[in-house]
Amino acid sequence: MNEAKSRVRLCGVMTSRPARCFRCRRRDCRPSPCTGPRTENSIVTQDLCTHGSSSLSDEGDLQGYIVECSWHEGKFDIRSGQPCALPCTEALRTFPVTIANGEVFIEV
Repeated sequence: MNEAKSRVRLCGVMTSRPARCFRCRRRDCRPSPCTGPRTENSIVTQDLCTHGSSSLSDEGDLQGYIVECSWHEGKFDIRSGQPCALPCTEALRTFPVTIANGEVFIEV
């Protein structure tokens, strides 16, 4: 049985900032848009590292599509959430992104 998903507004589209991690705080989820969000290429993942619960938006280092956790140097590919460097072995949760009328929405 598929769970019903809801569309949640995260923030407005940013056009002048370079790709970077930042945290969007909401009560119903804690995603971290990791590439903008500027265009339809925006990527949203959970904020906390699955290995050590470090905030990837506050303490992580984003290089291209790879975010590195500063606590233990574990890395994730933000496009899929998959870990790509130990000690991380559990994937990040990723969220489908929609851009509409200058706003960024995710499905949760």
